[in-house]
Amino acid sequence: PGPQQLQFGGQEVLRSPQPHTHQAPRSPHSPGILAAGTTLTLQVPDIVVPTILGKGGAIMKDIQDRTGAKVRVSQKGEYVPGTTNRVVTISADTHHEAHSAYLLVASKIDPTIQN
Repeated sequence: PGPQQLQFGGQEVLRSPQPHTHQAPRSPHSPGILAAGTTLTLQVPDIVVPTILGKGGAIMKDIQDRTGAKVRVSQKGEYVPGTTNRVVTISADTHHEAHSAYLLVASKIDPTIQN
């Protein structure tokens, strides 16, 4: 699979070809610094969410602690319309933090992804 095609149990789990990325506008006071952060949004099948969360949320907390990003998963039953996919939202102050968290989330779904 390509870098945006994650596998879980031999099945593709990301429906979006790329995660949705939002970067805030640059700060007028420091042109090289983002005024706010970066947000990545992924769709993952409900069946893989426990792999991302871990027991008691331990895996998700570890990802947040290691990267400084915030990782949120939509509630059970809150699916992308017309699917059983849940939304994973990664928010961070920098693109690097968000991308690092994305790689760690992706590696939990597909162990062939390098983080």
